[in-house]
Amino acid sequence: MWQLAAGRRKLVLDEAGRLQWLSGDSGRNRVAERSGPVLRLVALQAGRRVALLPSGQPHVQAEVTQLTVTWNQFITPDGLALSIRAQVTVAVADGVFVWRLRVEPGAVQVTEALYPAVGGLQGDALVMPHHAGERILDPARTLPSQRYQAFHRGQTLCEEDGTFSRELPYCGLASMAWLELDGPDGGTYLGSHDPAFGLAGLRVETDGDSLTLAIRRYCKMPGHGAWEAPPAVLLPHDGDWHLGARYYRTWIEPHLPSPQRPACLSGRSALNPRYDFKNNGIKHRFADIPAMYDAGAACGLDHFFIAGWNRGGFDANYPEYYPDMELGSARELADGCRYITERGGVTTFYINARIFDTKSAYYPTLGTQWAIKSETGSQHFEVYEPNRFAVICPSADPWRRHLADTADWLLRTTGCEGIYLDQLGSATPFACYDPAHGHDAPDSFNRGYIALLDQLRDRAALMIENCGDIYSSRIWGSLTWNGELYDEFFNLYRYTFPEHNLICMVHPRHMDDPAERERYFYRDLDRAWLLGAYCWAAPQRRFKPGDDALLRYLHDALQLRRNAETYFAGARFVDTEGFRVHGDAAATRFEGEGFSLLAVANPNGAEGDILLAERPESVTCLALGQTGERAWDHCGDRLPLPQAGLSLLILREGKKPS
Repeated sequence: MWQLAAGRRKLVLDEAGRLQWLSGDSGRNRVAERSGPVLRLVALQAGRRVALLPSGQPHVQAEVTQLTVTWNQFITPDGLALSIRAQVTVAVADGVFVWRLRVEPGAVQVTEALYPAVGGLQGDALVMPHHAGERILDPARTLPSQRYQAFHRGQTLCEEDGTFSRELPYCGLASMAWLELDGPDGGTYLGSHDPAFGLAGLRVETDGDSLTLAIRRYCKMPGHGAWEAPPAVLLPHDGDWHLGARYYRTWIEPHLPSPQRPACLSGRSALNPRYDFKNNGIKHRFADIPAMYDAGAACGLDHFFIAGWNRGGFDANYPEYYPDMELGSARELADGCRYITERGGVTTFYINARIFDTKSAYYPTLGTQWAIKSETGSQHFEVYEPNRFAVICPSADPWRRHLADTADWLLRTTGCEGIYLDQLGSATPFACYDPAHGHDAPDSFNRGYIALLDQLRDRAALMIENCGDIYSSRIWGSLTWNGELYDEFFNLYRYTFPEHNLICMVHPRHMDDPAERERYFYRDLDRAWLLGAYCWAAPQRRFKPGDDALLRYLHDALQLRRNAETYFAGARFVDTEGFRVHGDAAATRFEGEGFSLLAVANPNGAEGDILLAERPESVTCLALGQTGERAWDHCGDRLPLPQAGLSLLILREGKKPS
């Protein structure tokens, strides 16, 4: 056996190069069961993907701060031995274990590597960066459930050997390149620390008892010889996911630009998404824009979002981004936007940045040319009823130019301020092996979108669907939608990147059960408030007859959010640090210059108090249904819970309690 240690943090590999021991500062082993190989490869043979495992005992070179494990042979599932040299290096640096990999494939077409595969782990909670975050309790049993196997995207798969796996590609389904398993002895953090931000897969495997954490890497284009993978970092620590989030941020922050909110959005806190132009029929025309805007503005929604304006309407004929003739002329569209601008409003246009309608007359020429190609040359298709789309490679220069030119044309001709790039931070990214696109590696997906955002970020107020650290740092807002019901935990992304603006849907979901629909409406509003999020609200589209009480509550909540924007804009989300709530309510904390905030959601008007780590000098309160800001009684480091459904406590600087 060979081991590396940094204090009581210790990693041990057995003679076969398998993980046998991993401990944090407590010194207790987290490897509960025999672990599998720390390295696996994928190769292409006769047009088929084949999984490869290391064969034989590796050669290990042990030094005080580094282990180098070398295999010269890998074996296929049917027992065929292949000559491949692979070298895994694990080094101790600053209390963490840094992994590196070099592969010399020889005559074998190696396409992917899973490393490090850290197996045999058990834990109570798994945090994964699926969109704005998940926190999955009892993950070894939850991930194989039918609920997780039935996901539209990011679902759990049942493997041939009866085990289960779930993999989130970064950057798209995964918004960040790290995940963590937390348990009684602390957290086990695994992160991809790739400064080139190549496509990577964050993978979890389970047999229903223990778990394996792994990262998928994509090798060089076929025939390009030896390949070195970007580093991965393994950190066993005694904290929880907050420590993992801070560690990841510390690494990535120097590589990211600072997001800036455009001046046109200063003081705003909500938008009105209008998908009801052409969407399964014509609902509105361009001539209706003034009346549609006025209806939203009466609710305080002066940020107007236009989707379904293009030829064929919503989810049709992409990327033919021309005003649909049945909706009116290009002049009528521009006049509608000008009406909004003249009244102090803001307009954002929707375009899809990822897919190409296969029924378009341009698909046989441009679509097939720009489409992502797998290692076998096949395309990736997705269906959004009733249309079928090909997924396009963002590193194909002509496609990226088409998107940028479309955005520029809209900005110039309509006078709009914003562009929303749908699917960019949300849908699955893929490796692309088409050499005609000009990228030198199949993992270039993310870098193509980075280039697009860098081209547009100084010219428009950019939004994307969902979030991603390398994308959201280049835009003003990320729409974190409330889709399927799963273990959403948006605090994960918000805490890691508090300067990235999240946009949360706060209108009723499409649900058949009225009681469930109402419950989630209030829950989603509470969450948006606790996150200090920008609100995505459609009062003219998503409320039904009989929803009067819900609509009034939304109006009051949007008014409160507008009143609180000055404070939220100058404060940093720190989640639940610095206080404790006694009572059946939820709260989060924000830190500003000379003040802090407590956003409180108390839907049942529960009694209780909030215990503070620092005593404020004074406290004021904004609350639902309350006019203006009022003084809030407090006794030292203890505050009574506000009884309003939503409230904001503004704490001016004070002294620590003795």
